[in-house]
Amino acid sequence: MSELSYEERDSDSERTREDLFHVKEEFLNTFQRLYLYQLEFERSLHELSIQKAMLDEHIDRLEFLDAQLPADNPDNVFMQPASRDFSFSNPGTENTTFSFGEIDENIEVGSIYHIPVDLEEYKKIEIRHVFQPKKTGYELTKEFPIIIGETIAERYRIDRIIASTDMSCVLECADLTGKRKTCIKVIENDKRCLDRGLDEIRILETLKENSKESLYKSHIGNPLDYFYFKEHLFIVFELLGETLSTMISDEEYYGIVKEQIKPITIQLLQALQFIHSNNLIHGDLNPENILEMKKVKENGKIDIRIVDFNSSVFFDDELISFPMLAYTAPEIVNSRICDKSDMWSLGCIIAEIYLGRPLFQPSSEEELLYQIQETIGSFNDLDLSMHAEYKIMTPLSELVTDDPRLLDFLYLLLSPNPANRPGPAEALEHTWLI
Repeated sequence: MSELSYEERDSDSERTREDLFHVKEEFLNTFQRLYLYQLEFERSLHELSIQKAMLDEHIDRLEFLDAQLPADNPDNVFMQPASRDFSFSNPGTENTTFSFGEIDENIEVGSIYHIPVDLEEYKKIEIRHVFQPKKTGYELTKEFPIIIGETIAERYRIDRIIASTDMSCVLECADLTGKRKTCIKVIENDKRCLDRGLDEIRILETLKENSKESLYKSHIGNPLDYFYFKEHLFIVFELLGETLSTMISDEEYYGIVKEQIKPITIQLLQALQFIHSNNLIHGDLNPENILEMKKVKENGKIDIRIVDFNSSVFFDDELISFPMLAYTAPEIVNSRICDKSDMWSLGCIIAEIYLGRPLFQPSSEEELLYQIQETIGSFNDLDLSMHAEYKIMTPLSELVTDDPRLLDFLYLLLSPNPANRPGPAEALEHTWLI
């Protein structure tokens, strides 16, 4: 078999390159078509979600109107008697008692029930909408692209991702206008998340409005800005330091935290006193939502701020969501919440600072109640039998042996009956803090 000449080899190589080029071109064309299909699919999903939202709104309106119908004989209201057999397909040969004239005679224009609204009882919050003037702002996907170095609304440069949850993504950003570091919460583009984000803004505005001084004095994270951009709601806060959870788990830092357990407790009680004075319940108090000021680690003093009010409710509101299970008050398991539920969470946090670990570590609501019973004592209206799969718990009296005043303070905050727990003002007067 003779060897190929250089020209033949070059010719084969050229054909190979051409084949590879055609394959690559075909691959890119296929990829582009798939991408266009994906965009079209996502656009269709978006339109369907809009239609579903409109249908849900119509259903809610119909249910509301149905609830306004007279209660004496609601089944016959706006319905034909069973003896009437009218249909639009009736060519006139069938006997019927129906007539359009009868309907016209009985209709009363404007008879639909309407509740007048007193606009003076409502308040409004102006939220800036940042958009390009000659574009609709419609986005092909519901996700906001998080790209380090990119700028949000031509003002906030993304420096790093701090945390991400199913409700939001928290970013560290540089404010290019004010030349300072900020923390931005990007609310998920979802109706439930958007509603919670709007509630958080409303609650933060309430706290700011009713604060005699800055929210700094009340140990609450200070909101700086909020706006709507690319179908997402953004809330801008001051940039704080580490979470209390991180500080407790840090071996080098934990000693400082434990030494300052009383000052931290006092700051938390002062924050809760201010929150409760506005008829608000934080609803999700835990070490992840308690942060230190950025500058205080240098001098050894811990100045804390409470953040994350997207689970907060007013005293007369319904429970929105459960807090972290390890800090959930027993009444919340039964979907009941009150201001004393925050005091229970505070008791769990203080115990965690003292012990260096969470007081309760349940994997279910039933296990939480079991751990509470074994650690604090039996419930008045609940007696949980021993479960072999649950680990044995140590009573609180055996966990706190060197400080009887702290033990008494914890027993007060961790009373299974919320009526027996002190409020923030009463707790500040306890002998352990004086």
